[in-house]
Amino acid sequence: VNLLFHGSTDRDETAARRREANDMKNTEEQKQYHILIVEDDVPTLEAIGHKLSTAGFVIESATDGQTALGRLQGGAYDGVLLDLRMPVRDGFWFLEEKNKDPSVASCPVVIFTNLAGEEQLRRALDLGVRGYLKKSKHSIQEIVDEVRTCMETGKCRIDY
Repeated sequence: VNLLFHGSTDRDETAARRREANDMKNTEEQKQYHILIVEDDVPTLEAIGHKLSTAGFVIESATDGQTALGRLQGGAYDGVLLDLRMPVRDGFWFLEEKNKDPSVASCPVVIFTNLAGEEQLRRALDLGVRGYLKKSKHSIQEIVDEVRTCMETGKCRIDY
C-alpha cells in the first residue's frame, strides 16, 4: 500500500518504497508466525494488523474475548496479542478460559493495553501472560518488534 501525504515528494515516495522492499526482504528470511490479535478498537486493530502483516506475520483477529477463545480453540496460533478491556468478555475472562483448555493453555499471550495498574499487571502475570505492553508507551512498530522478539526468543517485555 502506497500512501502519499500532502506535501510528499517523489523522494519521500522513493524512500518509502525502499523501506517497504527492505521490510519484505527481511520478512522472507524470518519465520511467519500466526498471531491472533484481540482488540475491540477497530482503528487500533487495523493499524496493528496491517503492521504485523507487513512484517510477515499471519494475522487473524477478534474484537472480544469470547470470539477470541473460539478462534484460538479452532486454529493453530503461535501467539495472542490481547487487549484487556473489551465488551462481551474481557481479556481476563479469555485468559481464565484459555488456561482451562489443555489444547490451547500453552499458547503464549502478550497483553497490550492501557490498563496500567499494579493489580491488573499482577493478575495478568498470575494468569500466565508472557508479556505486558502499555499501548501509550509504544509505537505500533515497537509493539510489532516486541511481539517478534517474544515469539523468537521467549523473552517478552513487561511494562510496569
